[in-house]
Parts: sequence; structure tokens; C-alpha cells
Amino acid sequence: MVTPVIVRQRGEADIDACVEMALAVHERDGYPLYLPTDLHAFVVSADAFAAWVAERSGEILGHVALHRRSAAPILAVAGKVLRQPPSRLGVVARLFVSPSARRS
Repeated sequence: MVTPVIVRQRGEADIDACVEMALAVHERDGYPLYLPTDLHAFVVSADAFAAWVAERSGEILGHVALHRRSAAPILAVAGKVLRQPPSRLGVVARLFVSPSARRS
């Protein structure tokens, strides 16, 4: 029987695993393009509305956050398409999946 993947709100206890996973993703895929000197601050951004992790059997497999803003030109285009002011939009950010968990 396959153990299910659970998506839940990220907690403080998840952050070290998320930072390690972000480093592994950067080494394999080059994301983020410019590796921040403070990877912890990259993962735990003050700009986030919320963040979630995917886990299976206690192992963190992925991370995603919803941020308040992005680059102004991106928000302007999105706001125009969605007919909403940029202040009402959220942006998917910090989306990464452990290389070992992909395609599983």
C-alpha cells in the first residue's frame, strides 16, 4: 500500500528540511536562479500570506507559498487580465519539490 502525500500548512519544525530541499533543488535545477546568501530568509519570506508543505511518512517532499506581491509589471498584467487591482492578487512563490520525490 502506498502511503499518501499530505499537504498541510508549513510549521516552524519544517523549515530546516525546506531549506535543505531548496539547496538540493538549486544544485540540480538552478532554482532559485541566484542563490540567496540567507536561504532561510528566502524560504521564510515576510511577504508570504501562507506556506504549505507536502509530506509523506514525516518526510517533507515539497513546498509552496502564496506571496502578497511580485514584480510590478507582472502584477499589472495579471490585474488587467483578471480585472482586479494588484492589491487583491496573490502570487504562487517558492514552489519546489525534492528531486528524490519527483514523479512519485
